[in-house]
Amino acid sequence: MEDVSLVKIGGKGVFIKEIEEALLKNEVDIAVHSMKDVPAELPAELEIAATPPREDPRDVLISAGNRMLEEMPAGARIGTCSLRRQLQLRAMMPHLNSCRSGVISIQGSGRSRRRVLPA
Repeated sequence: MEDVSLVKIGGKGVFIKEIEEALLKNEVDIAVHSMKDVPAELPAELEIAATPPREDPRDVLISAGNRMLEEMPAGARIGTCSLRRQLQLRAMMPHLNSCRSGVISIQGSGRSRRRVLPA
């Protein structure tokens, strides 16, 4: 499911719902998930038992030629799977809204996302 947008498959809740169901059916004993995807209210039978210290929350830009975001040339394409980041980039860099350049949705792990960069 790495190549499908979360928006198209039902949003972030699709993953937590599957985890909750497995816990409630006793198919798993414990689940680990990103807190950003956990809803404000859980089923009464479930609880958040632990939260480890947060790691560095900053985003990372991986670019061909080690360019900074501000150094992206005209016609650049920037890929992200985050709708929030897509909107932020378009607001910050209006030239990315043209059909030849732009912010494109890419899915998958960090490794698969790096494969789309030119060598």
